[in-house]
Amino acid sequence: MSEEPEFPEVTLDLTNVDGNAFVLIGKCRKAMLKHGVPDYKIDEFLDEATSGDYDYLLRAIMTYVHVEFSDFTPEEDESWECAQKHTSTSGTIWVG
Repeated sequence: MSEEPEFPEVTLDLTNVDGNAFVLIGKCRKAMLKHGVPDYKIDEFLDEATSGDYDYLLRAIMTYVHVEFSDFTPEEDESWECAQKHTSTSGTIWVG
């Protein structure tokens, strides 16, 4: 997978976003639609994003769009502590 995404004009900010695979796919799809990415390329992304494990999904997202993380400090967000506790008990991954 290349370093420059196929659609660098599409930026996906994953700061404090629930890391659930379906949430990530939905956010990426929505951003692609907003920027006028052709339907066939979105379908191509969806096929690729759902063809492997979670790590493969993340690589697929970064292949198609620019991913960034805004400045975020867990101490500034009360939900972070709750998310960390939830992660340790349920296996849910929070990106942030």
